[in-house]
Amino acid sequence: SEVVRAYADLGYRVPGSEVHLVLSGAADQLGVVGPTPIELTRLDERSIYTWPQTTRNRAGTIVLNGKFEVAPTWKLQGNLYVRRFAQTHVDGNAGDFEACSAQSSFGGQLCLQDDAFGTPPGGKTRAFRDQFVILGPKGATVPFLPGTPYGTIDQTRTGATTVGASLQGTNTDRLLGLSNSLTLGASIDHSDISFSSGSTLGFIYPDLFVGTNPAVPGTGIGPIRTLGNLGFAPVDLSAANTYFGLYGTDTVDLSDRLSFSFGGRLNLARVEAQDASGTAPELNGIHDFIRFNPFAGPAFRLTPDVSVYAGYSESNRVPTPLELSCSDRTHPCLLANALVADPPLKQVVSHTYETGLRGEREIAPGMRFDGKIGLYRTDSEDDIIALASAIQGRGFYANVPDTRRQGIDAAGRFRSGPWLLYANYAFVDATFRFTELLPSPNNPAADVNGNVLVHPGDRLPLVPRHQFKAGVDYAVTPRWEVSSEIVALSSQFFDGDQSNQNAPLPAYWVANVHTSYQVTEQIQLFADIRNLLNKRYATYGTFFEPSAVANAVPVPFSDPRTSTLAQPLSIYAGIRVTW
Repeated sequence: SEVVRAYADLGYRVPGSEVHLVLSGAADQLGVVGPTPIELTRLDERSIYTWPQTTRNRAGTIVLNGKFEVAPTWKLQGNLYVRRFAQTHVDGNAGDFEACSAQSSFGGQLCLQDDAFGTPPGGKTRAFRDQFVILGPKGATVPFLPGTPYGTIDQTRTGATTVGASLQGTNTDRLLGLSNSLTLGASIDHSDISFSSGSTLGFIYPDLFVGTNPAVPGTGIGPIRTLGNLGFAPVDLSAANTYFGLYGTDTVDLSDRLSFSFGGRLNLARVEAQDASGTAPELNGIHDFIRFNPFAGPAFRLTPDVSVYAGYSESNRVPTPLELSCSDRTHPCLLANALVADPPLKQVVSHTYETGLRGEREIAPGMRFDGKIGLYRTDSEDDIIALASAIQGRGFYANVPDTRRQGIDAAGRFRSGPWLLYANYAFVDATFRFTELLPSPNNPAADVNGNVLVHPGDRLPLVPRHQFKAGVDYAVTPRWEVSSEIVALSSQFFDGDQSNQNAPLPAYWVANVHTSYQVTEQIQLFADIRNLLNKRYATYGTFFEPSAVANAVPVPFSDPRTSTLAQPLSIYAGIRVTW
């Protein structure tokens, strides 16, 4: 991997006012290691499943922000910004190809497997089978060679330019003789997005590299598509998002010990998509969303050091252009990037209830403790989740009726002279709240149609119930600091195991160490040791079709589980220079 970052902040301050111009930029190129079959990593933890897998990102931001005291009880703050982001991604994948049926018009040519698309009411007619023939850029078919390990090299390109502004005013005039803090604000954000994707036919070599093979006709041609634009279809699309927000909050002190906060935010959004190729007008669409989200809650000071609070709030999340344009099971996308024409998704609406305690206390001169503990429940309607397709490397998004996330958050910090000790714990009970069949075609517990039955109380995949982090920082001298931390997570279900019928990813814990030395005000030396004890564990897991590369490897896979292993013991050292 290669990473380059730059940051600059130019500020001007006078009594009551402050303005900053902030510029930042970043560029990176990553050789990504995706989920790898467990059978491969058992033999060699450095194994990569179907490569190349590379991502290149470029980003830059310019922000102008300011704070102004316009009157003794009025303060204004605002910002203007422009952000540019560009990404290119190349991903080698196994191909779900077969010989076209003799009952089609293209017998003996290369076709996409049609098993994932079911049987239409009229049966698998010639017209239905013809949809799956693979075509090159000029519409030519590709001859099928039996026993050939076909794959694809999938590429996506994304560019986004975002501009936005916000303005917020705060007033502290008394209300009916009571201390009061009123905040009013507005924001606008607009993004113009360009996106293209396509797939090149490839050959999977024994080392699982996907590339061109001169001996195999058709490899190297692209972008490929199917006659019916099912599964494979090049995309060239422009999209635009516009978000408006109006909000207000007020906190009034009803007494020396009791305060009450309330307010709300009005969100308006428009998401537009426009086919840029001129050949796919079905991609065109305009989606509008509107939602008012209220909140309210009291806070009561039990003692001078401890307060109890409670609250209710609502929030919404508008579907992204990707989610809106990739929500059809029969038109899966190159997740997480490709776009096709699909039914619109609903916005996600969440209701949160919370209560807890927080406080701080000086235990002795130079010794201070602060902490908090809270209970919460968030019920989400029409939650959006990513679901797998039977076509390798592809998936789609869908609304599900209800999900719930509830739990406990606790945190504490202790300071004494050069020492800082801290600990954080979270219990997260994240569950589905409905009964429904969801597609998970590579899940070994799936039925004959590739579905799993989800029941209320089944846990959301990839959400560990227990998360713990603790650490200690020590200032050896005013210039030299050392710190260490331990992070622990409990088990979590594989992505695609919504019904919780398979063994989860094991729990793990990891230790890290950091040190830094401030040579001058502008120059800092630092060193990091990640995974100090070289623990071997996986941070992600999902399923794949073991037979997808059966023709490419000497011993076919039999275990459908894949995982992404965490980085081993790693040591970093460097110098930071600011000016």
